[in-house]
Amino acid sequence: MVITHFPHDHFIYPSSLPEVYLEKEILLKDPNTFINLSQWKRARVLYTELTGLLDIDKKSIF
Repeated sequence: MVITHFPHDHFIYPSSLPEVYLEKEILLKDPNTFINLSQWKRARVLYTELTGLLDIDKKSIF
Protein backbone atom coordinates (compact mmCIF):
# COMPACT_ATOMS: atom_id res chain seq x y z
CA MET A 1 0.00 0.00 0.00
CA VAL A 2 1.38 3.42 -0.91
CA ILE A 3 0.08 6.73 0.45
CA THR A 4 1.77 9.66 -1.27
CA HIS A 5 -0.20 12.49 0.33
CA PHE A 6 -3.01 13.00 2.80
CA PRO A 7 -6.15 14.55 1.28
CA HIS A 8 -9.49 13.34 2.65
CA ASP A 9 -10.23 10.99 -0.22
CA HIS A 10 -6.89 9.15 -0.56
CA PHE A 11 -6.91 6.96 2.53
CA ILE A 12 -9.12 5.43 5.21
CA TYR A 13 -8.30 5.90 8.88
CA PRO A 14 -7.45 2.60 10.61
CA SER A 15 -10.10 3.27 13.25
CA SER A 16 -12.74 3.13 10.50
CA LEU A 17 -11.59 -0.01 8.71
CA PRO A 18 -8.55 -1.63 10.37
CA GLU A 19 -8.49 -4.72 8.15
CA VAL A 20 -7.39 -2.56 5.21
CA TYR A 21 -3.98 -2.14 6.88
CA LEU A 22 -3.39 -5.56 8.41
CA GLU A 23 -0.82 -7.91 6.84
CA LYS A 24 0.29 -5.34 4.28
CA GLU A 25 3.50 -3.51 3.53
CA ILE A 26 2.71 0.18 3.93
CA LEU A 27 4.75 2.99 2.42
CA LEU A 28 3.78 6.46 3.65
CA LYS A 29 4.90 9.92 2.67
CA ASP A 30 7.07 11.69 5.21
CA PRO A 31 4.54 13.79 7.18
CA ASN A 32 7.12 16.52 7.84
CA THR A 33 8.37 17.30 4.32
CA PHE A 34 6.63 19.34 1.61
CA ILE A 35 3.17 19.19 3.16
CA ASN A 36 0.52 21.78 3.98
CA LEU A 37 -0.91 22.24 7.47
CA SER A 38 -4.24 20.47 6.92
CA GLN A 39 -2.56 17.40 5.42
CA TRP A 40 0.06 17.49 8.20
CA LYS A 41 -2.75 17.24 10.77
CA ARG A 42 -4.43 14.33 8.94
CA ALA A 43 -1.06 12.58 8.62
CA ARG A 44 -0.58 12.82 12.39
CA VAL A 45 -3.93 11.14 13.00
CA LEU A 46 -3.19 8.43 10.43
CA TYR A 47 0.29 7.71 11.79
CA THR A 48 -0.97 7.65 15.38
CA GLU A 49 -3.77 5.23 14.54
CA LEU A 50 -1.42 3.01 12.52
CA THR A 51 1.15 2.81 15.30
CA GLY A 52 -1.58 1.71 17.69
CA LEU A 53 -3.07 -0.81 15.30
CA LEU A 54 0.25 -2.31 14.22
CA ASP A 55 1.94 -1.99 17.62
CA ILE A 56 4.79 0.18 16.29
CA ASP A 57 6.77 2.60 18.44
CA LYS A 58 5.51 6.06 17.48
CA LYS A 59 8.90 7.59 18.32
CA SER A 60 10.45 5.70 15.43
CA ILE A 61 8.12 7.47 12.99
CA PHE A 62 7.78 11.10 14.16
